Amino acid sequence: MHVLITGSRGFVGRALAAHLRGLGHQVTGLTRSLPGAGEVAGDMLDPASLALALERTQPAVVVNLAARTDLQDGAAADYAVNDEGVRNLMTACASARSVRRVIWGSSQLAHRIGETPEPSDALDPQTPYGRSKAEGERIVRSGDGGGKEWVVTRSTTIWGPGQSAHYTRVLRLIESGRYFHIGRSPLKKSYSYVENCAAQIASLVLADAAMVHRGTFYLCDSEDIDLVAFYDAFAAHMGRRIPVMPRSIARTLARVGDAGAALGLALPLTRARLTNILTPYRYDQRPIEAVHGTTAISMEEGIERTWRWYDAQGRAAL
Repeated sequence: MHVLITGSRGFVGRALAAHLRGLGHQVTGLTRSLPGAGEVAGDMLDPASLALALERTQPAVVVNLAARTDLQDGAAADYAVNDEGVRNLMTACASARSVRRVIWGSSQLAHRIGETPEPSDALDPQTPYGRSKAEGERIVRSGDGGGKEWVVTRSTTIWGPGQSAHYTRVLRLIESGRYFHIGRSPLKKSYSYVENCAAQIASLVLADAAMVHRGTFYLCDSEDIDLVAFYDAFAAHMGRRIPVMPRSIARTLARVGDAGAALGLALPLTRARLTNILTPYRYDQRPIEAVHGTTAISMEEGIERTWRWYDAQGRAAL
């Protein structure tokens, strides 16, 4: 099968391309930059370039991972690739005879963190990024995916070798003794090891339409992680013990952070940041497991692989 991946140079895109090629499938990446081997030029905000890319490559399935993914408080226009880009790609796919299915990558932030969406495709975004992803979902559903088979995936926190600088920076803070647990209570969250995430998307690419068409799937590991144990395991590799900050002190620092933000100062902890840290979120894994089965790589194995990457080259990525 021939699969076209937008955002193929990104963290998940690279892992998905490698996984699909390992299964024997043909993969082409869409890039705004000068295309290399196995890539084609195309811009999510240039409809003509998308139509031309599809005409040249003739994929059976398109996986849309192209997105602005930072969580800064930007204006709506800053996230145009997440909604306008979706509309452009859906229009191009609708006219492409070879395309039979499109996987639309969204985010858990299309809904309020810490609440289970009912139904699973309910939208309740709280951030500019989340609103842009929610709008992308609305575009797909209102247009019934342009008449193609379609699937929406909501990614959770994705980690592993090659992870974003934000998550790698946490490891650097642990290493330097500047990271604190806020309280010692277990903090369960649905996270996604990158290779598990890629394998789940591949299963959605290959599954029978009856199992996935018009579905919304949260991508997360079968085993929720305890964030305290998660970072303690990395600290153990560094020969460190993570200190604990009482929640009362953290709340005081968060109020100071809010006051600093009002003055234009960027302090590390605000009430919004503290709420995000302390909010558990655990998503229903049964829908994706019905298609893919349980994830293969455990938290412990993922930590080992990520530590080896970080110890060899991850620090240089900061």
